[in-house]
Amino acid sequence: MMEEQSKRIDGVGERAAVASDGVGAASEPVQTAPEGVAGRFLGVLAAPSQAFLDIGRRPTWLAPVLIALAAITLANVVYEWRVKPDRERLTHERIRRYEVEAGTKMSPEQVEQQVAFARGFGKLFFVLPFVLTPALCLLIAGIFYLAFGLLFSSPPAYKKLLAVVAWSGAVTKVVGALAVCSALLLIDRQKLEGFDPTQGSVLATNLGAFLSADTSAMLRRLASSLDVFTLWSLALMALGFAAVSHNEPRTLDGRKTFGVVFGLWGAWVLANVLLTGIFRG
Repeated sequence: MMEEQSKRIDGVGERAAVASDGVGAASEPVQTAPEGVAGRFLGVLAAPSQAFLDIGRRPTWLAPVLIALAAITLANVVYEWRVKPDRERLTHERIRRYEVEAGTKMSPEQVEQQVAFARGFGKLFFVLPFVLTPALCLLIAGIFYLAFGLLFSSPPAYKKLLAVVAWSGAVTKVVGALAVCSALLLIDRQKLEGFDPTQGSVLATNLGAFLSADTSAMLRRLASSLDVFTLWSLALMALGFAAVSHNEPRTLDGRKTFGVVFGLWGAWVLANVLLTGIFRG
């Protein structure tokens, strides 16, 4: 008799435990995090908020930097193969345009310095991204770390911000590189002769591509800043900064991170436009 009662009590306890677990599961739904490098990449591409939550728990930045470098290198290889740029001639053309816009004339020594720089840049064309890409990630993450610290006193950990910057850049650079490579392969090679990447892109991804050649330098600079891939990268970073701050002492919502990200970018664009007006009239 005592044994039967004991079994009944155990059965009630088991049912209560199952019910309790069911309530907990309903109140805290399990979210599947992206697995591995490929999973994180696809997560940032398709569902950035959820992917950045996982990145905030385990921040990584080296893998996305390597992905971005692979994408940049691929685009550069296809560009060199299809365009075969004559950098000295392009430099002379840029100097002529500058002299017309600024109403001044460069000395032969200045022209030779510009041409020498172009030759040097050609030799380092494939090397520079391996220095600039990680350096820019570190710098941009540092700027946002300082900005969040000044504005909100308790910024997310630097390594989390760095991971967000790196993964945002990896996704946008891969998509951008694939789009550029496709355009370079589809456009007739004769139309690519004389193409100057400093004066535009094979893709019309910013408003500057739709302006005429006689548009003022300041307006062209402003319009060129409104680029699809730039805005996409900024939006990803804003979403990421909000996501990785969830486990920090102070959680930042999307409005704050979007305000900081686009506010700093707007200040940078304004500074560039003003400098263009000062030096190019």
